[in-house]
Amino acid sequence: MKRNKAKIAMGRKRSERKIASMDKLKLRARKSARKALVKKITKGIDKSELSIARKKEIEKRLEKPAMQSKIDRAARKILPQVRKAEIERKRGGGADKK
Repeated sequence: MKRNKAKIAMGRKRSERKIASMDKLKLRARKSARKALVKKITKGIDKSELSIARKKEIEKRLEKPAMQSKIDRAARKILPQVRKAEIERKRGGGADKK
């Protein structure tokens, strides 16, 4: 492991410079859509502030096919913004950095 440290670091740097693949972007969009749906269900309350039982209930609701299709639709809508954000991040849009 120690011997490959430099190779691993170089690979990581190289991959950081590349724009994420469409699959990765779809995954991010889906995650974002799911998060938005949880926020809607909890009426804006942070997930960390919920009881374990409430979290389980929400997870159970999100596993239902109807909710999955809702998440998929939302993810498709969000995808262009996710892609735009990724491109902006790779370009180094320094306006939002401090």
